[in-house]
Amino acid sequence: MLRAPAEVPAILAARCEVAVVLGRRLGLGAAALRALEEAYERHDGKGQPRGHGGGRLSAPTRILAVAEQVAMFLPLPAAN
Repeated sequence: MLRAPAEVPAILAARCEVAVVLGRRLGLGAAALRALEEAYERHDGKGQPRGHGGGRLSAPTRILAVAEQVAMFLPLPAAN
């Protein structure tokens, strides 16, 4: 099994923190901010940066994770 470099969790945590700051500036609600904070977490607990999973993830985060998985199977739009 390949392992991620040690700095990856810190990079992903920083990306989430920046997303939350920008979300606050845009006036997003608490649920959206939490989803941004948990953007790289996964239901099985193998996400980053905290490794939270299952019931510890918010409903919007779980919905976004499913949408990401579905999107992987959709065809890409044709380039013009």
